[in-house]
Amino acid sequence: MNRCQTHRNHNMNNLSFIILTVVAFLISAPENVAAASPPVTLDPFAPSAPQPHIEEPAQDPVGITIIYEAFSLPIAQASELQRKGMNASDLYKELIASSKLEKLLTLKTSPGQRARLDNGSEYIYTTEFGPPPGMPTAIGSPPTPGPTVTVPAPKIKILPIPFTPTAFTNRLMGDSIALDAVLNKSKTVSMVISVSHVRLVRRDKWGKGIQEQKQPLFENRSLNTKVTATHSTPVFIGTLSPVFGNGVADRKEQDVWFAFITARLSTEKPVKLDNAKAKP
Repeated sequence: MNRCQTHRNHNMNNLSFIILTVVAFLISAPENVAAASPPVTLDPFAPSAPQPHIEEPAQDPVGITIIYEAFSLPIAQASELQRKGMNASDLYKELIASSKLEKLLTLKTSPGQRARLDNGSEYIYTTEFGPPPGMPTAIGSPPTPGPTVTVPAPKIKILPIPFTPTAFTNRLMGDSIALDAVLNKSKTVSMVISVSHVRLVRRDKWGKGIQEQKQPLFENRSLNTKVTATHSTPVFIGTLSPVFGNGVADRKEQDVWFAFITARLSTEKPVKLDNAKAKP
């Protein structure tokens, strides 16, 4: 009985010694525990992982108003102005004072939403032509029993028939702007912009005689870019030069367009309308 009691006390002492040793180790060396834990790494392909050199969108949605402006100057004066190396703000002020405003497009959107504005008219024209329908011709009388007798075909005057249009398409003539705007945490706006200005120059003749057709000749000034803008600060996005070789710009049009984009953040609250009190 005494021997069992002694063995039990010996085991309890050993267990207490082990527990005290572990506790003392944890208290005296916490850096060993931290070093033993595996390092935490971020998956660069995970949706929640922050990407380098890219600002994350702001959490609170704010309306964004995009203003597109194009100013025109004679090509010689535009070249001289470009050589001055002015920043965007000074260039914008100079153009307001000395140039002509050619285009003004305003578009309001929400952060992260794709927006588009089209201002013009649709022009429909033929893209494919088919051969004219065939005309029946007389080839003689049917054969009869006995000697073969050939009967000359009567002379038939075939009227010329023009080619038949078989396919059509349409094109917008006017101004178009499409963009994707993202509001960053720094309250700057990152935009991917596509702008185009299309007009009908003339209709050229193709073919001869009865087969003559007229096809449209379009002029397209377009610009695609990505910029980052601050609130109410104009950003210079490029120039749109006259299109030479179409017989129009060579004669009279020698103006260069300077294109600007201005982003304005909207802080106004949405207006709640009372449908019951709204007037028809």
